[in-house]
Amino acid sequence: MKTVFFSILLLGVLTINSCSKSDDNGDKPGENSEYLTAKVNGSNYTGGSEHGDFISATISSGVLVFQGTNNSGSGINFTIVNYTGEGSYKTGDHIENMNLIQYVEVSPMGAWSSNGVLTELGLEPGEINVTKQTNNHVEGTFKFVGFNPQDESTKSITEGKFRANLEN
Repeated sequence: MKTVFFSILLLGVLTINSCSKSDDNGDKPGENSEYLTAKVNGSNYTGGSEHGDFISATISSGVLVFQGTNNSGSGINFTIVNYTGEGSYKTGDHIENMNLIQYVEVSPMGAWSSNGVLTELGLEPGEINVTKQTNNHVEGTFKFVGFNPQDESTKSITEGKFRANLEN
């Protein structure tokens, strides 16, 4: 079951990675820029619409979903259930907390998640801070230690920053 789920997830990342957005609205450069940056085990991870990378965010029925992939096929995505706007949201701190954040790579293939009760494994809860939300975009910061149940490895994602235009 895990292999099937992971294969579907990988296929989704590859499909999304093949898409790109263009900015034809005539706005000043950077005015509507989208970005996703972080340090993954100390190494820089950078993505953004100006590089042709895919970044997306939606809010629907009290759930914020964000995803970003770069041209190398790696990505970070998160889901905040019971989203109420700007504020701080935890992941991996309680079995009833459905919030999720994860880092995914296609080569070598793997997914490192912060969800459920990772504190039982001695891992710190993840944190997503939404610092600004308008009708047009959402932005903030994040950090987490992701766990990969396939090989029981962890990845530390720190200094995460994101900005995405909200899709309707």
